[in-house]
Amino acid sequence: MKKLLFAFLFIFTIIPTIPTIQSSAQCDNPWDTASDGSRCGGRASSQRPGGRR
Repeated sequence: MKKLLFAFLFIFTIIPTIPTIQSSAQCDNPWDTASDGSRCGGRASSQRPGGRR
């Protein structure tokens, strides 16, 4: 029973946070996601003068 409980806790608490940990949220490209969850769009450094290419 403890293994089943641990498995449910792992699936519903730890696994959903993995993509959040892996994303850098730096807005290098317009299709990236900002830290607030929105799309970077025109705020991306590749879209700004002198920004990253």
